[in-house]
Amino acid sequence: MKDFNETGLTVCTSSLSPKGFEMYENPKVAGTFWWKETLQQINFKGTVTPMSETDSDQLFQGRVRSAQSIASMSQQSQPFKDESELRRRVQNMLESNQIIALPENWQGYHCEFTEVEFWLGSNDRFHKLLKYKLNNGV
Repeated sequence: MKDFNETGLTVCTSSLSPKGFEMYENPKVAGTFWWKETLQQINFKGTVTPMSETDSDQLFQGRVRSAQSIASMSQQSQPFKDESELRRRVQNMLESNQIIALPENWQGYHCEFTEVEFWLGSNDRFHKLLKYKLNNGV
């Protein structure tokens, strides 16, 4: 997750990754954030929309340089043949001090919430649940 606001959240991934393909095929998404230590959970449902190249690039340029380099040199979710070669290429890019361009398939996505559920667990099993269903962004 890259960002969060009152309408939803932003994630980034390769459009060629399994996640990218799945969001392309079906923009209806759901997710969960779980904090085991505090027995808290947030569940959400929503519709995901690809962000513009400009917005995706802004998110990419906001990443730490090592994360930019790895994203640029690797193909997310694809096995690689030679880890040492990938490490060498990443290191060379880091040492070059050149601006790392947005990789062709690196994409930002915004998930607009349609439903958000807050769950607070209790050891006595009297859990609390607060669910919001949003209608047309209201």
